[in-house]
Order: sequence, then C-alpha cells, then structure tokens
Amino acid sequence: MRSSTLLVAAMIVACSPPPAPPNDVSPLDATTSNDGSPADQQTVDVPSSDGVADAADAGPPEAPCDPIGPTRCGLPFPNDYWTRPDPMSPTRLRLNLNSEMLPRSTGRWFNEYDGFSPVSSPMAHLPGAVATGLVDPRNMARSLMADSLTAIIDTTTGQRVAHFAEIDVTAMDPAQRALILRPAQNLVFGRRYVVAVRGVRDGTGAVIAPSPAFRAMRDDLATAETSATQRERYTRIFADLQRATVPRNELQLAWDFTVASRESIQSRLVSMRDQALAAVGTEGAPYRITNVRMNPRAGIYAHIEGQVTVPLFMDDPEPGGRLNVAPDGSIRQNGTASFSFWMVVPNSAMTAPAGVLAYGHGLLSSGVDVFSDRSIGDLANGTNLIVFAMDMQGMANEDGAIILQALSGPDLGRFRVLIERQHQGLINWLVMMRTMTGRMRNEPMLQLGGRSAIDPARRFYYGASQGGIFGGTYMALTTDVERGILMVPGQGYNLLLQRSSNFRRFEDILRPRFPNGLDIPRLLETIQLHWDRTEPSGWTPNIRNDRVAGTPAHEVLMLVAIGDRQVTTLGAHTMARSIGGVPNLAPVNRELFGLESRTGMHRGSAMIEFDFGLPEPLDNTPPTGTPDPHSRIGESPAVFMMAPEWLATGATQNRCDGPCDPR
Repeated sequence: MRSSTLLVAAMIVACSPPPAPPNDVSPLDATTSNDGSPADQQTVDVPSSDGVADAADAGPPEAPCDPIGPTRCGLPFPNDYWTRPDPMSPTRLRLNLNSEMLPRSTGRWFNEYDGFSPVSSPMAHLPGAVATGLVDPRNMARSLMADSLTAIIDTTTGQRVAHFAEIDVTAMDPAQRALILRPAQNLVFGRRYVVAVRGVRDGTGAVIAPSPAFRAMRDDLATAETSATQRERYTRIFADLQRATVPRNELQLAWDFTVASRESIQSRLVSMRDQALAAVGTEGAPYRITNVRMNPRAGIYAHIEGQVTVPLFMDDPEPGGRLNVAPDGSIRQNGTASFSFWMVVPNSAMTAPAGVLAYGHGLLSSGVDVFSDRSIGDLANGTNLIVFAMDMQGMANEDGAIILQALSGPDLGRFRVLIERQHQGLINWLVMMRTMTGRMRNEPMLQLGGRSAIDPARRFYYGASQGGIFGGTYMALTTDVERGILMVPGQGYNLLLQRSSNFRRFEDILRPRFPNGLDIPRLLETIQLHWDRTEPSGWTPNIRNDRVAGTPAHEVLMLVAIGDRQVTTLGAHTMARSIGGVPNLAPVNRELFGLESRTGMHRGSAMIEFDFGLPEPLDNTPPTGTPDPHSRIGESPAVFMMAPEWLATGATQNRCDGPCDPR
C-alpha cells in the first residue's frame, strides 16, 4: 500500500476547517440527486415496494437506540433492530439506520441495502471488558466449542461460525473499548445470524453484568425499556440459541442481524460489466497511443502510454463523479470517456507472441507505477507477457482530495462517492483486457513479421497490495482472465484498516471528530456496507464456486508476508477461506485454521506465506517490525520460479528450500 501526496494533504486538512462539499455531491439536507431523482431512490439496486426514499424517511424503529446497548447509541452492531420490513427485497428487509446512531452521517446513505455486510464484525460494548478468556486469532477452532465465551450462530444451519474475538485497544479511553468478533470467512448472503456473549470479565476478574434491558428480556421480566415487538424478536433469538446449546441464563448480551443479499451487493457491478462488454464487443474499445519510450531499461522493448475510450457509467469521469443511476435504480451508460493506460512491452514479445497481464497498483497510487516496478518488468520478460495498467478509479492518487473531504466534511457517509467511482475503475480494467486481446493485436508497433506480438489466448492478472486486494473482485468478475496472482492481499477493510500502519494518519483526522472510542470501529463497519460492492468481501466466494453469471472458473495464487505492516495476514487468511479450497502450500511456516497444508505439485488456487521473522500482534494494531516485509516477497528467487510456472500451467509447488523464509 502506498500514499504520497495524500499525506501532505492530510496534514493540511487536519489543521484546517472542513472543506465545502463538492458541487456534484448533494448537501446533507438535499432531497434530490444530481440526476433529478430522489436522493435515496437513486441508489437502489433491488427496488423496495415503496422506494428507499421512503425507507430513509421511515424514521427510527421504535426508538433511535437499541436499549440493550445503553452505553452508546448504535451498539450492538450490525443489528436487525435497525431494519424495517420490505417484502420486495430478497431478504424481505431494508436497513433503517438513523442519524442519532450514526454520528456525522445519515441513514439515507446506507438504507438502500437489504442487510448488513457479509464480512460483518459484530461489535458491542461491555464496559470495562478485557480480552481474558476470548478466542484469539491463533485458536479459532475454540470458537466452535460449547465453552467459547462468544458465539455466532448461523440460524439456517444452527451451526456455530468460526471467529476470533478482541477488545479494540486503539480506543484511547479503556472505558470506551468495543468487543469485536471477527468471522473466519465470509458470512452467507441473505442469512440471519445470532450473536451471543457470556462470561466476559472486567479488569478485576468480575463477570460484567448485562444491561437492564437485556436482563429483562433474558429473564422474562416486565419493563418499560423493552417493547412487545422487541420481546417477540427475542423469543426467536433465544430459540435459536437454545437449538445451538448456548445457555440462556449465562448470557450477557445477544442480538441478531441479517446479511445483505447477493443481489443487493453485486447487481450494480455485474450489470455494468455486462453492458460495457456488450458495448465494446470482442474487439474492445477504441484507443490511441500518446507516448512511446523505446528501450527504457534492460529487457524492456518499450514503455507505451495511451488513452482508451471506455463506456462511462458516471455522471462525470473526474474525481467526485457519481454513478449514473436511473429512477428505477438501474445503472445506465452515460456515453464514453477516455482513461489513461500504461503498457510494458518486454523484449521477449518481439521474438514470439506474448500473453497479456493486467497489473493492479498500490494504495492511492497510479497505473504509471508499472513502469518503475522492476519485478513486473522482469516477470514480463521472463514469462513473455505484455503488461498493462490503469488507475484504480476511486482509489488512485487523483482521488486523495475526495477522500479527505469525506473524512473531514460534515457527513462521513459521502465516502460512498469513492466507492461509486471504484465501480468505473473495475470496468476500465475489464474493458482494457478486452481491448488488449482485440484491437491492440493490430497495433503497428506490436507486429512481428506480419503477425501480432500479442497472443490473445494467454490472459492473466497480477496485483500487489491494493492491487492484490481488489484483484479478488476482478478475478470474480472477469470473463476473459482465468488465473491471477494476488500479492499481499486481504479483505475486508473493516478488518484491515486498524491493523495497517497506513491507517494511522487517517485515524489522526478522524479521532478529533469522533472522540468516543466506540465510534471509529463502528463507522468502519458501517462504511463496509458500501465497500462490499467493490472490494473482495462482496465477491471472493464467487471466484471459484457459485460463479457470477457468464464467467469461467477462476484460480488465484496468493503470496502473503508474515509481519506485513500494511495488509494484515489475517485479511489474506479470511480471503483464502472465503474463496474456498485454497491450500497453504507446504512446507509451511505455520498451520492455519481452515486452510489445508498441502505438499508437492498443486493445480488450482493456492497460498504461500513468507516469514521474515517479524512478530504479529494479536490485537488490532499493526506490526512494528522493520524492515516492513510488505514489498519484499517480489525479491524472492522462489517467486520467480513459482509465478511463471503457475501462470503458464495453473499448477505450482512451494519452491522455497523448506518453509519460505527469506531472512
């Protein structure tokens, strides 16, 4: 992950008044969007019976705050307390968040969803709670045992969900630290889950008492704090817990939540993909070359820059643009726009037709980095691949100002502007691959004695850091690429951010605005609702299994750095388990819950961990060891053996001399 100019801007904004919102973003009290449709209705994927605008206006459920979490409105979260019936949605629910439980944000930014994130990290506040007795990341199998202090129950199967539990140590005030449960892999689209907590203690060793409202429901006591509707809901919750043999009389807290449907999360991007690829056809989009640098370094024939004209689904292609949403909630093409691409042509491509590799860049950086990434140039020449890159719209260097406006402006919900732009960025990648293996074959610069230097049958993806993260989404969506390499990847951002050294500078902006320690982890959890539509949390279960309509089977090779200070390995493990059937290639540095260790040659998706001898904290803070191993895997000789082998054949084995230990 990388940020450059953004750091300077962050320091300026942290000391300055919040900037005015951009002109194309509706102000907090706006009632219409930039296309004239109702502000909330414009973002519906699966329209409800009376529209999401009505959902936003429906007001709080019975009270704005759930009485079972009296210490901070908005907890526990996610929580079906903040939903309303919607018979037209796949889950038959619609979120009903409100401004009182969302400090500096409004429910209208989120109430289009029919449930919560598939990587939800259920959180609550038990005042004074400590981590003693909680399941930590090393022993998640314990969370499936009857004596676990925390439980997540899949109410469809009645089974416990593997997870670990932690106390948010990043909160400055120990009295404001949330208890957070982290599932081992994606929860299932559309399913309802029950969370149960018992036996959690404070610093004196005493078991923390339940809130009066929860005790009343648990013990069937009459109280004005709980409504008839709430008591009816808890009759169902307690029945689910009884089926899972969780003792009711020991409960400190329990609640339920429903995961959003696959349609709610995926429908927009799939529709955009299908429209875009139909528009450009098998030959791809028109392009023009704007600059060529011949023989920029050893092994490289040319660096090529250009512009490709892509179907546009935004009202404006520049940062701050919004998705072009029709009144019925569908995403519509809005003409075309030109976006930059960068291409590395190795010397090998001038002797034999080369395959094509899409390159995903790092955090808030640019596709132009492909020119300076020497490991990519070496891989391109060694495997005879022409590499192309584009900016990841919404998470590129040019988006820094919009990120800062979202973090420091009057409504954090505007962060969705970045996520909407990421939709276009993913479409650009997909269209450019189609163009590389179509129109680009006839490019005069890429001809070999009357034939093209491009072999359209060899198409791959490679992404590192942010490119490794969003590569999970790309590999679920692409119709043209079947194999990809994900370097130091992970999911979801609600898990990754607090464990990343890169987040500290953004947290410094947020802390003064959200001084209560319980707010930032819950805000990350809420924003995750938007992020699911573009980051791999909403897509990885569909890379290999239950594939997105119209896509082939995909396989990925995941290369992971133990002690990574920027992308925690916990996120990579979550991704691997969510993809399903991804083994940890042996000899391994450590055994991992839910991931089989497999020796010898393996065909298909796989993961390899590299141990640089740096410790990983068990709490939600980043590692501190130096040097940061985040960018060091690409230097390993074993990678230069495994990556070409896997791209060429779809099979590889651990080529390290024993467990991968580059120290």
